Amino acid sequence: METKRVLLNCQYRVIGFSNPSNCCFLNSAMQIVKAIGGLQNISSEHRGENILRSLQEVCGNSRLMEPKSAFWRLLELYLGYTPRAIRQNCACEFLRFFLTQLDEELEGLYTRVHVDEGDEWVEVGQRNQSQSFNFRAKGKSILYDLIGLGFKTEARAKGHSSMTYQEELIISVQAETKLTQALDNYFSYTKIESFIVDGVPTSCKAKTWISSFRPYLILHIQRFRVENGNIIKVKKFIEYPKILKIPLRCLSPSLKLLVENGNCLAPDYELKGIIEHHGESANSGHYTAVINNAGTWLHIDDQVVRPVSVDFVRNRIAYVLLYQQVNREYL
Repeated sequence: METKRVLLNCQYRVIGFSNPSNCCFLNSAMQIVKAIGGLQNISSEHRGENILRSLQEVCGNSRLMEPKSAFWRLLELYLGYTPRAIRQNCACEFLRFFLTQLDEELEGLYTRVHVDEGDEWVEVGQRNQSQSFNFRAKGKSILYDLIGLGFKTEARAKGHSSMTYQEELIISVQAETKLTQALDNYFSYTKIESFIVDGVPTSCKAKTWISSFRPYLILHIQRFRVENGNIIKVKKFIEYPKILKIPLRCLSPSLKLLVENGNCLAPDYELKGIIEHHGESANSGHYTAVINNAGTWLHIDDQVVRPVSVDFVRNRIAYVLLYQQVNREYL
């Protein structure tokens, strides 16, 4: 097992997937996976087991739903039953499931470029403040160096400071008027009522920063919420930029210093793909995708692939957004 440089860009032929029965949720999710060039390059180097083999099928086949294929077995694992008659599912949930399973399989093939300490410890900080550190969620494979964000959350109360580190492949944000506003809210101060200090519950403020960023960023807009026992869809248009510049105020102090000194690339991302949900419920309706391939925007509706204008792209009711870091060619 060795650390390798992974080429991030990959030109490929965009093909649609057949939809024998309610398969649009996985078709659109897999179009996002194919648009992540680093994954295509990784899949071409290894035969792999079930998940990598299903990724290879996704990258080179127009018919995913072939009985006894690797992708078929993956879908059985996700659904919990043999997919003879598939019910509509959430495209984002399936995308998250696929990436999580892929992380497990890639663990033995690629070492991570950088792994933070994962143990919990307590130390005394300035003015005898007690500081505890904990890594709650840590990816196992190079996938977490390729996709997502690393976070640092600090909670302070009564002279006690608690630091939590976490990694996410898909970042879920609230449905605000603008995507930039949703990110600002994500990284704003929050109040915690059940924070424990010396065995006593107390309230405190918590702040989350980005501690590391990856070449690809997947953002999930929370369009479905429960009201009075019913699932309601937020249908409003949310403005999302072609170039997403993550504000420096969202970065941890150490990462901000690296960016300001030019020791790492700025967290500027270019829109690469979109999943759109059409309909009223996450368990019904229809999913389509829009992908940028070699500078051309393509709308993908199952097997139908057609070029579209930039105006068409900027006016989607986006459910999932894929961004790629600008000016970065290798992991």
